[in-house]
Amino acid sequence: MHIPTLIERKREGAELAPDEIAALVDGFTRGEIPDYQMSAWAMAVFFRGMKTTDTEALPSARRGGGRTRQNPDGPAPTADRQSTGGSGLH
Repeated sequence: MHIPTLIERKREGAELAPDEIAALVDGFTRGEIPDYQMSAWAMAVFFRGMKTTDTEALPSARRGGGRTRQNPDGPAPTADRQSTGGSGLH
């Protein structure tokens, strides 16, 4: 997948397919997509917004990234961690 093309399409206000969003997130979390390209995509999203399909695909793609833990036998612990970055403290 050609990342500059995805950035350009988003900059023009196009809707990205779920597999394109997944490739973008997956490539970034694996270190294959540099920060400046992800920043350019984020800026395009900021100025042009996201279509419904984009919005639905992004959490699914983020959920699939990273490592997962298996719960031990017994009652599952309760934990919730959601962050888009930063602590909100100044």
